[in-house]
Amino acid sequence: MEQQTEYKINVGLLKADMTTQLNKTEVLTAVTERLLKIGVTGFNSVGGVGFWESKPEPCLNVSFIDTFETNPDELKHVIELLKTDLDQNSILLSQSKIEFEFI
Repeated sequence: MEQQTEYKINVGLLKADMTTQLNKTEVLTAVTERLLKIGVTGFNSVGGVGFWESKPEPCLNVSFIDTFETNPDELKHVIELLKTDLDQNSILLSQSKIEFEFI
C-alpha cells in the first residue's frame, strides 16, 4: 500500500445568513470548477448533514487522495474563493495521511 495525503472539504449548503439553502448541484459545480483549475481531476462527493452551533445543516463533503501533488497554499486559496462564491462564513478543510491502494 502507498501512503498519501487525503484532503476533505466540507461545505454547508446554507448561505452565511443560515436560512438560504444552496443547491447541491450548484455547489458541486463550483467546487469542481475550482479544483480543476489547480489540477485536481478526480474526487469523491457525498451529501450529508453536519451540525453548526448544535443545529443540523445539509452539507456536501468532497474528498480526494492527493495523487495530483496539490500545492496546499493553492488549495487554501481555492477554499477562500469558494467561501466568496458560495456566500459562506467558513468551509472546513482537513487533511490526514492515509494508506491506500487502487485495486
